[in-house]
Amino acid sequence: MDEPFDTVESRRRSMGSLLLGVGLGALIGVSAAILLAPQSGTDTRQDINDMAGRVKDRADDMINELKQNLDELNAKSRELVDAARERVDAAIQAGKEAAEEKRNELEAQVHPETPSPNEESA
Repeated sequence: MDEPFDTVESRRRSMGSLLLGVGLGALIGVSAAILLAPQSGTDTRQDINDMAGRVKDRADDMINELKQNLDELNAKSRELVDAARERVDAAIQAGKEAAEEKRNELEAQVHPETPSPNEESA
């Protein structure tokens, strides 16, 4: 694997925390600006409603982007696991074949008169 799972998980949490912090900071800053601006109550309420709509839209965009990133991370993780599984399976198969060859060699040394399974089929 390229990266340990803990590192990937840590980065994902850090990204989520960063996005949450940025979103909350923007919300607080815009709210303070609207509330402190010299205008009528009706205008302020309209500005708050507009801001809430923009914040909701931005939050939806951020959530969709985060979901997309997580989907990509999930797909890459699956690819890495599949590749690792294939390497392990190939190594196990190679080990079995090497053990079988060595067993046949040793049996041939111990019992030279007994033909090996490969010789019987020839």
